[in-house]
Amino acid sequence: MRNVNRNDDIDIDLVAMRDIARTSITQEQLKVEVGAAAHTYARRAVSGHPKVEESSRCWTLTWPGMHVDVLPAIPNAEAGGSNLLITDREVRSWLPSNPAGYAAWFRSRMGTQMFASSQTEEKRLDIQSVPEWRQRSVLQRVVQALKRHRDVYFAQRPEERPASIVITTLAAHAYAGGNDLYGSLRQVVSELSLHLDLVDGNWVLPNPAQPDENFTDSWTTTDGSADRFFEWLRAAGATFNAFETKTAL
Repeated sequence: MRNVNRNDDIDIDLVAMRDIARTSITQEQLKVEVGAAAHTYARRAVSGHPKVEESSRCWTLTWPGMHVDVLPAIPNAEAGGSNLLITDREVRSWLPSNPAGYAAWFRSRMGTQMFASSQTEEKRLDIQSVPEWRQRSVLQRVVQALKRHRDVYFAQRPEERPASIVITTLAAHAYAGGNDLYGSLRQVVSELSLHLDLVDGNWVLPNPAQPDENFTDSWTTTDGSADRFFEWLRAAGATFNAFETKTAL
C-alpha cells in the first residue's frame, strides 16, 4: 500500500521469543536483553544502522521508509500451544498474547475462494500490489482499504490513528463473506462497531486467540481514543457508502 505522506513508514512486527520459564527472568530483564540485541545488530554495517528506540512493549528499529517493532516474549507454559507472555513497562505482571494463533484465526475468517484481483479496484482504492502476494482475499483488501482511509483521514495527526490491530480484528469479525469488494467494504463498515463491548465503562476487544488480551486496553487510559475511532468510522462509512452512489450514476 502506498504511503500517505513521504515520511510514512512500512510497518513490520516481529516477536523475539526466548524459550525460558517465566520464573527465570523478569519483564525488565527480558526487555533489556532484547534491547541489547537490537542495539548490537544496529551497530553492524550489514544492518544499515537503523535507529533503535524503546516503547512500552517493544523495541523499534527504524530505517528510512521502514520500521520494525520487536516484541520481547517468552512461552506461556500454563496456556500452552502458541500462547506467549509479553512485557509492558507500565504493567507489573506479564501480559498474555498469541500472535500465531491470531494469524490462524484471521486466515480462517478469509474463506478459501473469496479473492479480488481486479486492477481497476486496486487503482480506485489507491492500493499498490505487493509482488509476492499476487492475490489477496476480499477480507485482506477490505482491511487494506480501511487502513488506507484511516491513514489519509489522520494524515495531519498520525499519533491519533486507531491501532491497526483494532481495525483488522473488527473487520474480520464483521466480514460476512462474498467476493464483491465494494459490497463487503460497505457491509463491514456498517457492522464494525457491533463487535466492540463496553464493560464497566471500559471498551473491550479480546484477541480471538487469547481472550485475556484486550486490544483496546489503551482506550481506558488514553483520553479520547474511542471518540477518535468512532469519528473515523463515521467518515469511513460516508466514503465507502458513496461508492454505490457514484457507480449508479
